[in-house]
Amino acid sequence: MEGGDISSDGELNISSVMEARRKERKSYGRIRDVKKKMRVQSHEMGPDCSTDAQNVYLCGLIAVLPVQRKTLKEGAKHCGASYTYRIRALVGENTKKFNVCRKAFIAIHGISKKKVEILVSSLKETGYAPQDKRESEGKKGSDDVCSLLHNFIYSHLDPEVNHMKIFCDSCSGEQKNFTFFRFLHNLVNNEKRLESVVVTFPIQGQSYMECDKNFGLVNQKSRAEVPEDWLQILEDARHSPTPFNVINVNHTLFRSWTKFLDNSYLKKSPFPSRPIRQIYIQRGALLQYRTTYNVAWESALLQGKRRKSLRLPVCHLKNNEFRLPEYSYEGQLPVYAEKFRDIQHLKKFYSRAAQEFFANLPHQ
Repeated sequence: MEGGDISSDGELNISSVMEARRKERKSYGRIRDVKKKMRVQSHEMGPDCSTDAQNVYLCGLIAVLPVQRKTLKEGAKHCGASYTYRIRALVGENTKKFNVCRKAFIAIHGISKKKVEILVSSLKETGYAPQDKRESEGKKGSDDVCSLLHNFIYSHLDPEVNHMKIFCDSCSGEQKNFTFFRFLHNLVNNEKRLESVVVTFPIQGQSYMECDKNFGLVNQKSRAEVPEDWLQILEDARHSPTPFNVINVNHTLFRSWTKFLDNSYLKKSPFPSRPIRQIYIQRGALLQYRTTYNVAWESALLQGKRRKSLRLPVCHLKNNEFRLPEYSYEGQLPVYAEKFRDIQHLKKFYSRAAQEFFANLPHQ
C-alpha cells in the first residue's frame, strides 16, 4: 500500500501512514495581530474635543419620549420616559441618521454604560447636555510632569549621573504620551545632560513602588486647611531613616513643553503609545521601544522634515547652553467664580487664618 509500511505479519503500520500524510503548515503569525497593526496604521486622530462638546454631540443623538403606556401593576417601577438612540453615517455625499439599540450606540461611539446614564439623566431632568464642572486648570498634565522632572535632574540629581532608569505607571495624560517621549529625547540629544534613559511601565496592578509606599505613611486624618498645613504634615510623616524633603513649588517651575517641542519634533507619534512597556533613548535620532519586556527593540524617528516657518529661530548658543520653553502661566491660577462663591460660603467653618487665605484667592 502506498504511503505506509506492511510488517512481516501483514499488518499495516499506522504511524508511518500518519507521518506521511502530515503536512507542515507555514506560520504567518496571528491574524488578530495583523488586523491590529493595520488598524493602527490607518487610524487618524481628529482635532481635540472637550468633554462638553462630546456631551452636546451625543445628546443630539438621543431623544427623550414620554411613556405611551404605563403598567397598572402595584409596586411596578416607572421610568417616566423612553429613549431612542441614533447614529450619523455618511451615505454617498450626504449624512443620514439611523436608529440603533442602546448597546449598539455604546459600542459604536466607544463610551461606557455609565456615560449614557449620565447623558440620559441630564436630558430627562434639564433637557440639556451635562456640563463638565471639573477644574481644568488644576489638573496635572504632561507639561507639568516634564517640568518637575527637568527641575529634579538639574537641581537635585548628582551631576555625575549620566544614565537614568525611570519606573512609572501607564497614565497617558501624564507620562505615557508623545510629549514625555520627546522631552526625554531632547534631554539626551539636545541638552546632553544624560547619555541614556530607560523608561519602564510596569504591568497594571504590579506597579507598587517606593512612592506608593511613601504616600501610605501620610496620616489621612490630619487636619489641613491651607497649603502650609500640608507641608508640615508631609514633613512629619516619616522620621526614619530621614524626614521627607518637601519643596514648595511656584509657577517658575512649570513650562510649556508641548508647544516648545512641536517646533522641532513631529507633532503626531509614529507609533501607538498605549501598548508600550519600555522605551530606550540614547544619543542619536531614533527612539527605541518594545511592547513586552523580552522582545527585540523597535525604532522610530521623532524628528522629520518640517516647514521652515515651524523651526526655531537661529541663534548662537555656547557650549552647554540650550533653549527652554516659556512659562506655562504667570502667578497663581484663578479659580472659577462658582467655586469661589462656594468657598466663601464654607470658609466660616475654618480658622481665622484660613478664612483670610480663602478670601484673597484669585478668581474669575
